[in-house]
Amino acid sequence: MSSISTTCVAIDGDGYVRQTTDTLESCTSFVLVGAQQYNQLLEPVLSPSDIAYVFGWGFGAVVVIGYFGGYAVGIAKKLINKI
Repeated sequence: MSSISTTCVAIDGDGYVRQTTDTLESCTSFVLVGAQQYNQLLEPVLSPSDIAYVFGWGFGAVVVIGYFGGYAVGIAKKLINKI
């Protein structure tokens, strides 16, 4: 048997798994994947360190933008009070 990367298979009447001629898009039974592809599917898309990194940047951006916004409002209030 040749190396299988991804193929459509079905279980016949005798209980055997048989490869079908269906394309993956039209497969209505089972899709058989290779070990390397299966391991890639199990890998998490985001790791906990990625989530912490993004949260840190998002939180920091809100704090920095809020600080500068508040600073500008404070200066404007001081200028208005001097008038």
